[in-house]
Amino acid sequence: MELNKLEKAGKILTAIKSLDAEIIEIEKFALLISEGHAKCSFEFICKDVKKQKEKSEKVEFDSDGSLVIGSRPRSFLDGVIINWPTMTPKNEDDKTTSSLKNELTEITSMRILSVLLQEKQYRREKYLNQLRKIGVTI
Repeated sequence: MELNKLEKAGKILTAIKSLDAEIIEIEKFALLISEGHAKCSFEFICKDVKKQKEKSEKVEFDSDGSLVIGSRPRSFLDGVIINWPTMTPKNEDDKTTSSLKNELTEITSMRILSVLLQEKQYRREKYLNQLRKIGVTI
């Protein structure tokens, strides 16, 4: 087996192990819920990346006309430097993030876990197929 294929297989195997650990945790949660020993809640956090990007690209000036730290003008480096560090403080009035938090019944909790489990199993199977294509048998 070629070295690059071996390295790729190692990375895929690491991802599979991580997914296996997550699957085991989901199964533990499901067992706990099914035995009636759990009180569940759910928080869904959504960030508007377009708004966040627009906000980070906005150039701001102080009252004296100085450039505010954390903002930057657009330049030819935009295509070269992907992650430009910003030092803008987090405000309470940040409108790019929304969240939804609810208490869940046992049935709803199990439904959510089943969706998460199905997604993880699907990703795991895709990784196994990639390993088979490389020539690794498990």
